Amino acid sequence: MRKPSADRVLTALMGLVSLFVGASLALVAYVLAGKIGEDHRATLDRRVTAVVFDKRVVNEGGGPNGGTRTDTLVRYELGDKRYTSTLRRGSSGGEVGDTVEVAYDSERPDRPYTVAYAESEPPSNASRITGVVLCSLFALAMLGGGALLLLTGGGL
Repeated sequence: MRKPSADRVLTALMGLVSLFVGASLALVAYVLAGKIGEDHRATLDRRVTAVVFDKRVVNEGGGPNGGTRTDTLVRYELGDKRYTSTLRRGSSGGEVGDTVEVAYDSERPDRPYTVAYAESEPPSNASRITGVVLCSLFALAMLGGGALLLLTGGGL
């Protein structure tokens, strides 16, 4: 039996890697497609009054889009349980000691959001659809290229 050449082994390896990458991209496209039209704002069905207990300036790194943001930390009670958390999706505008209304999901009361975010319109699905299309196209290209490399052994 003849030993395969280094070129054929490399070609087979590239074909297998291409198939793996293509399958991974296909999985990402599938997951993204399942999220089209989904918006968790509808689950933010509860409101509670919270107290702003701290504001922290967070460095987001350098570069042209770098800079800082201010995180608002709030405390609130639901029944006999007390929660302390960072307010998500925007600042409350309140100062330390102020009371603010926050929205939360009844199944995840530890994740408060601003009421403005909860009541805003969901973003367009265009970016998710674009992501699905691009992932699908790249997945097809990688799967096709990988299969071609494996079937022809690189000798086109």
